[in-house]
Amino acid sequence: MSAPGPAASAPGRATAPEDRGRGGRPRRRPALPRSRRSLVATLFAALLGGALLAGAVPRLVAAFHLLPGDPGMALLDSGQLPSPQAYQRIVASRRAAAAWLAAPSTLSDLGVASLSLAQASTEGRATLLDLAERQLQAGLAGAPLDPHAWTYLAFIHTATGDHRRAAQALHLALRTGPYEPDLALPRAALGLTNWPWLGPDTRARLGAEFAHALRLAPDRFTADVLDSGRGPEVRAALAAAPPEQRELDRRLDEPRPRSGSVGTMP
Repeated sequence: MSAPGPAASAPGRATAPEDRGRGGRPRRRPALPRSRRSLVATLFAALLGGALLAGAVPRLVAAFHLLPGDPGMALLDSGQLPSPQAYQRIVASRRAAAAWLAAPSTLSDLGVASLSLAQASTEGRATLLDLAERQLQAGLAGAPLDPHAWTYLAFIHTATGDHRRAAQALHLALRTGPYEPDLALPRAALGLTNWPWLGPDTRARLGAEFAHALRLAPDRFTADVLDSGRGPEVRAALAAAPPEQRELDRRLDEPRPRSGSVGTMP
């Protein structure tokens, strides 16, 4: 009778004889040497750092390209018209930055610059307005909650006589940024110009905007109301703000020159 074979191993991977130590117990495999673990960690950190750097480089280069046009954009944001050279720097800097990173804000800046050029030009105005619309739409595709871009788009549609689309853009400007002090006067003026095409919700939102505009720049807003001939409508929209309603009544009763700014970009 033959000798009994070795006892059955525990369930799992069979252990080769050479893997066994004394007493038939499996030997432990040696741990990865510390030096090799350090090498693996270093390689992983290097790969991760390289990936992060690759993502950061376009942003850094794009930000660098924006710098020459920033002074001109600051003038536009404050309602002033830059020199032709400043316009060129705005456009050149934003195009160079977009080549590295097509950020929505960069595309919207190009639209604002094109719109400003159209406002100041007598030739090629339609072409510039069309270009500005496409640039702002490209910016909004990446940042649909930008109230400034929607406001400028409303100006473009107002300038081209497309008041229904202007009303839609103004509605979105008010929804995405209910309180934007720097937009209060422009949006109030757009509301006055496009009033017949506005829906009830937009008109209700404009009540707060009229109150902001009256507090921020009472003389200019009053002149805009006189220019538009919408005094009764504005007064009704201010029903939820009695102090501003009374102030508007007082100002409308005073003779003053009209501004001629309604419907024009600030």
